[in-house]
Amino acid sequence: MASYNPDGGSWRLGVSTSLTYALTPQWSATGFVGTGYLTDNASDSPIVDDLGSEWQTVTGVSLNYHF
Repeated sequence: MASYNPDGGSWRLGVSTSLTYALTPQWSATGFVGTGYLTDNASDSPIVDDLGSEWQTVTGVSLNYHF
């Protein structure tokens, strides 16, 4: 199998948002969600072809301490 050799830059178009809630003056929680679309060389990767999709998503929650 030949190795993948991208011939230029890669692009990702996306949008994301987050919401932070103060639990106490020192602690807060942040939730986030986003989606993106891989274009050009990034979408042509064999990894994307075999295991993934051009559409990428991210979700999560973080616990934050302010000092």
